[in-house]
This record gives sequence, C-alpha cells and structure tokens, in this order.
Amino acid sequence: MHVCHISTEHTAFQESRYQKECWSILGWADRISVINQERPAFSQEYSSIEIFTYPEDLKFRRLIRHLRDLALDLQADIYHLHHPRLLALVPGLRKYTDAAIIYDMHFPYPEYIRTFSQDSSFRRQIRSYLIGLWERSMISRSDGVIFPSDPLYESGHSSNEFSTLLYDFPRTEYYTPATPDSTEEFNILYTGLITEPHGILHLIEAFYYFYRREQHGQLYIIGDMYPPYFEEVLHQAIKYYSLSHAVHLEPKLTGKALFNRYQEASVGIGALLPLPFFRKALQPNIFDYMASGVPVVAGNFPSAQKFIRQPKTGIVLNETSPETIADALSFLHNHEYERQKMGERGLEMTRTQWNWDAMRSKLQDFYARVHEWRQTMGQ
Repeated sequence: MHVCHISTEHTAFQESRYQKECWSILGWADRISVINQERPAFSQEYSSIEIFTYPEDLKFRRLIRHLRDLALDLQADIYHLHHPRLLALVPGLRKYTDAAIIYDMHFPYPEYIRTFSQDSSFRRQIRSYLIGLWERSMISRSDGVIFPSDPLYESGHSSNEFSTLLYDFPRTEYYTPATPDSTEEFNILYTGLITEPHGILHLIEAFYYFYRREQHGQLYIIGDMYPPYFEEVLHQAIKYYSLSHAVHLEPKLTGKALFNRYQEASVGIGALLPLPFFRKALQPNIFDYMASGVPVVAGNFPSAQKFIRQPKTGIVLNETSPETIADALSFLHNHEYERQKMGERGLEMTRTQWNWDAMRSKLQDFYARVHEWRQTMGQ
C-alpha cells in the first residue's frame, strides 16, 4: 500500500492532525509520500517518509497541474488531500489512475473565511459561499471523506458513502501530567492561534477582574499572532489594565518548551466566543490541556459540551463575557479540590479514550475499506 498525502498549507511535520495521520501508517503502509510546500529540514522521526516539495509562488492552475503530474509520477494507491482547493486534483487523478482519493476536511472552511479573513464583509461572504459550494460539490466525487467534528460529520457524511469521523486527539506519550502544588503560582494558559475571534481581548479583561479580586495569578498567551497588528492591540490592552507584570505574550512554542508550559498550568483556556466557526470545529488545544491534567475553560459550543461539560473536565461558559470568564477563573482558583478533580478526569479520559491510538487504527481501517472499494470499481 502506497499512501500519498498532498498539502498546500500544512508544515510537514508539525505536531498536528496532518503529522499524526502520517505517523499512523508507519509500519502499516509499504510506502508513504508527502507532497508539500518548500520547508526546512524535517524531523528525523519521519526519515522513512518521502518528502516532495514544490515552489510556493505558483499560480493556482500551474499549481494544480504541477501537483497532478507529481502525484501521478508517484503512482500511489491512495491520495489523501488536505485542502479544499486540492479537490481540483480529483478529475485529473480520476482520469489517469485507479487510486482511491480521500479528502480530509480539517475544519469548516466557509466559516473560517467569514471569521478570520481580513477581506471586506462582502468579499468574505462571496468567498465563503463559493468555497462551500465547491467543497460540497466535490465531496461526492471523492472516494472517501474524513470529518473532524460531530457537527461537520452530521451535516456532510450523507454526501459520500465512505465517510468517517476522526478527532484530532493527542499522542499522549508526549505529555507529562502536571503536579499540582497549592504553593505554586496560579497559571492561566492559552495556546493556539492568537486572534480576536478566539476571545483573547475578553480573556485579558477577564484576567483584570480576576486579578483585582484575587491579587494573584499569571496569564500566558502563547501562539502565532493573526493578523500581525493584533499584537499591538493586545499590548495596549495589557497596558490599559496595568497588567504588564502578570500577562505574558509569547511566540508559538514547540517540543519540550510547550509541554513544560502545560505542566506548569493551573487552567487551560479554549476558544471563548461561540461563533459559527467554533460551533462546527473541534479545538485540539483542549485535549492538550487534558493530557497534562489541566482543567479547561471554554465557550459554549457542541464540542465543549461533549468533551468538557458532560465528563466534567472543566467549565463551559453559558455566556461569554469578561465577567463570567473571571468568575470561572475565581472558582477554579478558590476550589483547589474541584480543580484537581477536573484535571484528573481529563487526564483519565485522554489516557483511556481520547488519544490518537484509537484514531490510528480507525484511519488504517478507513484506508483499507476505501482502497478495496476503489479496486473493485476499477475491475
């Protein structure tokens, strides 16, 4: 079995869904290839995976032709596509090969555009509508589809006979559980994309109310800033609330430095604002916190209900305002036993159920089913 992953925007290999899918088939597939943008040297952990790169500045039509020709040269049994615009490869691959074509919907792209794009409102609406229309029309032409969340699976799986739900759970072997100590600083941690839609300004104001109340704690906000000018907005907010000594903006961390932050955290913050994107997507950072035994505070959307409120691994906010966020932080600060129990439940769930080992076997089974079906269709 030869599996070829094709991507346009994912770094091979960051510790993400894309990387974990490649890792999942090491030793299962006879050959694994990745076609990706030009990137620096990759981790030696994946030295057995073939990497093929292409220039980043290719226009769309030239890009698709280039990727199609490169993919066909590899003669894979399965092509795994990682972006809606790569669905443009389906007709060409279908014409010249009997390989199975799988589309991986990493998150709801139309809602992503409406939520995060810096275009005008009109352009955002047009772009999101067109990409949604394109994605829906091409899903039925793929051999299989991978959905990342329950809402997306429920709304889209009927469009393709071979559909599966693959949660972006963590590889728990990387995480060391936190060791709570009542004498330690109360550390509030947010990791992920740092944007206004994630509720970061709400979080800073909430921390101001919390700090004024408790006179204690540190807030760490770690990740890539988007858009870049948002960093100045945050610095102004921190200065306005006189929190420069207690709020820390840090660039994206990887490896041991990031896992140390999880281990030092008292509370982990997920996405806070119940916008359409977050209601449909699944935020993987909540599982990073849980895998480290850290309770989670998040906004009220389906994934938070399923993975936080129901198993009691943290607090889901019925309404998201700086005051309600501050109340949740104060509760966790002043109720150490409850905080530890929430963290222990999350740790237990990620160790026994919500981990990538379960997704690993599910992905392998899905590949096998789709490939077998495609082979029968080609006979």
